[in-house]
Amino acid sequence: VNPTETTYIQAAILDGVPGDIDNVHGTHIEFDKNDGWLVVGEAGYNPDNAKIAVGGWYYTEKFDHQILLDGNGDPLKKRSQGAYIIGEKQLYEESKDQGLTAFARFGVANGSVNQFNYAWSGGLVYTGLFDGRDEGKLGLGITGAHNGKEFREVALNAATPVDAAETTFELTYSDKITPWLSVQPDIQYIINPGTDKSLDNALVIGTRFTINF
Repeated sequence: VNPTETTYIQAAILDGVPGDIDNVHGTHIEFDKNDGWLVVGEAGYNPDNAKIAVGGWYYTEKFDHQILLDGNGDPLKKRSQGAYIIGEKQLYEESKDQGLTAFARFGVANGSVNQFNYAWSGGLVYTGLFDGRDEGKLGLGITGAHNGKEFREVALNAATPVDAAETTFELTYSDKITPWLSVQPDIQYIINPGTDKSLDNALVIGTRFTINF
């Protein structure tokens, strides 16, 4: 819904478990009453060359608390929910649809049932940096995910302590090779992969191909 030319409200309801968790192969859609629903909502303001939005999400099905138990010794059940804010702003306009844009995102989640209690990211994207490549996008970003105290306590009690957070630096470039084919090489350097203290920092190199038809 667009209440005005520069504002919007959007929402979605999704099946919490779209496939069969006991059969990871094949393509199938199953609706089970115990799957629950993922409900997401977002409202935003997007004037020319900028955007700011806030949103939230909520699972209707409950999850096991990572620490607390009920009177029978079973994990307490808690719902999983979170909220986020995102922003984008064009810092430099070379021409229409070209220039330098900055973005930032921050989100929180219920740490009692989720590993990460908050995450953030930010970066810069330049569209049309190279002559003759008006649709090419060069991006530099950084993102971090922070372990909640409950997850860290469980890991410590299991004698497998974890780092507080994982941080990733990313450099990528995306461009159309043909009207129907886009190629995006990507380099990432990950500090504390998976927040696992036993793992060294990791370098990841890959390429994404997108075909439009």
